[in-house]
Order: sequence, then C-alpha cells, then structure tokens
Amino acid sequence: MKRASLCLTARLAAVLCASSALLAACDSSESSSSTTKPVSDASTTQDTAAGGTDATSAGTDAGTGTDTTSAGTDTTTGSDTTSGAFEQSGSFDVTADITKDTVWKTGAVATLTSHIHIVGATLTIEPGVTILGKQGSSLVSTKTGKLVAAGTKAQPIVFTSAKAAGSRAPGDWGGLVLLGQAPINVDGGTEKIEGYQASDLTVYGGSNPDHNCGTLQYVRVEFAGFELAKDNELNGITLGGCGAATKVDYIQSHKGNDDGVEVFGGTVNLKHVIVSQTDDDGLDWDYGWTGKAQFVVIQQNKLTGDMGIEADSNKNNMDATPRS
Repeated sequence: MKRASLCLTARLAAVLCASSALLAACDSSESSSSTTKPVSDASTTQDTAAGGTDATSAGTDAGTGTDTTSAGTDTTTGSDTTSGAFEQSGSFDVTADITKDTVWKTGAVATLTSHIHIVGATLTIEPGVTILGKQGSSLVSTKTGKLVAAGTKAQPIVFTSAKAAGSRAPGDWGGLVLLGQAPINVDGGTEKIEGYQASDLTVYGGSNPDHNCGTLQYVRVEFAGFELAKDNELNGITLGGCGAATKVDYIQSHKGNDDGVEVFGGTVNLKHVIVSQTDDDGLDWDYGWTGKAQFVVIQQNKLTGDMGIEADSNKNNMDATPRS
C-alpha cells in the first residue's frame, strides 16, 4: 500500500502540476524567490537533516513572493459589516476563540497565539491570506463552527510557522483541525479529537452524514505537528466526523511532525491532495471513514516517514460500523 501511494502516472502528474500555485513549492515559505516549480520536481525537495529542513527551496511565499515574518502587530481593529460579520485586514494577532462570524480579508496576515477555536460561528478566510502559528497554537473549527478557507490558484491560503524563513521546522506550531457531526464507529457515536484535552470544544461525531465542516480549497499547511506531550503530536490537517457537504480540494500538507492528513470517521471526500516530507504517515484514516480520496500524491520524508497510507477502521473492533 505504501508503494502504491507513491506511484504517480504521467497523466496524473500533468493534472496536478498544472493545477495550482499551491503545489508550486514543497518548501515555499523558506524562500523569497518569485520563481515557481511544481512539487513533482524532485530536485527541489532534497532533505539534508533529520529535522526535515531543505537545503533548497523554490516558489513564492504565500503566493506573494515575499515572506511575512514580522506579523503580530495589530494594524487594524476590524469592522462590522451590514451582514453582521466582523472583518479583519492587515496584520493582527488572534488571541481568543472566534464566536462571531468573521472574515479575514485578502492580503491579511493573522498570527495564532494559542489554540483558537471556532465556536458557533463561521470563519471565512479569503484568498491570499497568510496564517502564522506560534508554538503551542492551532486552529480548531468545532462541531458547531465552520471554516471556509477558499483560496485560488493565484492566491492560495497558507498556514505556516511564525518563525523567520530559514529557521522553520516540523512541529513549530499545532495544525489545522475541522470537527463535524457525521457518523464515526465508536461506542456512543462521539469522541474527542486526539492531541487535545477532553472538552466540549474537541468532541466530534454524530448522526448527520451530510454535515458541512466548511471548505478547504487551495490551502497549504506547513511545519505543523507541535508535540503536546510525549508521542502526542498534532497532524498537519485533521478532519474528525466531517460530512459529505464538506469540500476539501487542492490541499497540501508539508513538513509536518506527525501525519500529513488524518481523517477520523465521517463521509468527507478528498480531492487533489499533496503530502510532502511529513515525519509520520502521509494519509491516515480511522473510525469508519467512508469518504473517497482522488488524486493523492505522497512524498515521504526519507529519514523519518512511516506509511504512505495507514488505513484502519476501528483498531479495537474491526466489525464496528460504519466500516472503512
């Protein structure tokens, strides 16, 4: 299965390499060059250290050609729109849970300072936004919240380390988590997402196979996987109990300290997925995920990578339903 996950046909390569600036660089945040190369160009992804940092890099940073590492100074207090949504632009710190419909405007640089939860609200991230994660931070869309992060080919949305370009490494910050109310195959039908302390904010699962966790489109997540405790790291992208109405298309998880993408149950479909140089598995699923994955390319970290694909249904009860 591992060998199969790494096999890419010429036709699929052409589809992916022509698809997006999102896929243009395996280590885009480490370079200020405006030259882009497809992720399939192996010459741009040679590891030289066990930590997974690259000796070479290519592409633009966050689709702008420059690296924004001095963010954190709030240049705007935001404004309420007639629709009731709170809009933020410029550079700002995110220090509290998001409990009101919020829009991060194109070109904004948002710095996560802790574990931020979206609760009972929708966070909309417009194309071209950069999200910087400090150590000990993550973004979690709870089962009552929704994240709509829809970038474009020209302006992807990038989640990356708040450290300066050139010093970024796997595990610099937590990662991106979407939780929903679709079925999972555990006793009681709900579970807390791994990596966090149990609370109402980390519970996922339910009885709605069509639940909508939101949208991830032209989104890249880099240098995630902060270790919360020994052998307990966050994934680059985690989907827990997300339903079929959730849209995940053109995403990349790069240089994470754990899995690139992990899916816990639900019915969400994945399409056009790149996982590059993660320290554990490329794509991992558990708890009866019954969605589909199409056009998935996985490049392992040659020093620490584990499985290209790790596929489980329920390790404790293989007859539990729904069954992957």
